[in-house]
Amino acid sequence: MGYKNRENKKQKFNPHKAIMIGDSFLRGIREIVELSISNKFGIYSLLKPGCKLNTLLQSANGESGSLTHKDLIFICGGANDFNSDTEEPTIDHIQEFIKSNKHTNIILANVPLQYDLSYHSQVNKRIRSYKQELLEIIKDHKQAAQIKTDIDRKYHTRHGLHLNKLGKLLFSNKITQTIYSTLGKKLEQSSLASNKLGIQGGENKVDGRNSDQGHTDSKKNEDAMKSIPPKVSLL
Repeated sequence: MGYKNRENKKQKFNPHKAIMIGDSFLRGIREIVELSISNKFGIYSLLKPGCKLNTLLQSANGESGSLTHKDLIFICGGANDFNSDTEEPTIDHIQEFIKSNKHTNIILANVPLQYDLSYHSQVNKRIRSYKQELLEIIKDHKQAAQIKTDIDRKYHTRHGLHLNKLGKLLFSNKITQTIYSTLGKKLEQSSLASNKLGIQGGENKVDGRNSDQGHTDSKKNEDAMKSIPPKVSLL
């Protein structure tokens, strides 16, 4: 499959699979997520630096067939589509991908603004417009969720295109929270029906599907950086 996954010497079965596919913005994120995610999850990642979003969606389609409602696929890409000499991602491709994968959960990261350019540059205007369109699509599909990549400039590298170490921790925290808010709800519903599945560690439970809750200002961003979120166990 070509994915990196957590090392498992005992070959223990993971009842939940999380596949992470992205461009270079995702570099180093999987390892941090693994530190805070329950070992009930098998974490797989595929990094394709420089790829456009449609290429990432094609890769995701190639692997999503084996996933179920107990799994999820996370896609982080689109920034490479906003170069001055290329067209922005076609929103129809995203909508088609979501519609053709209703059997599993989908998490999409929006495209971050480019801090090496002016906020009012044409590229960043196009990115803001695209993000709004993506948000509208997400609202129409209950199996899809969105992670906002809008993180303060200080959490980016000097050139402004990628996250620095603190930024990667913050972004990884958002991913972890969204995984639990997405799959945790489904497992909780299943627990009520079968009394076999559930969630422990209420402090880590996230209400709603917006991963930005609790990170609305710089003070809370800094608090989130103090430690990697503790593990949460899924019974």
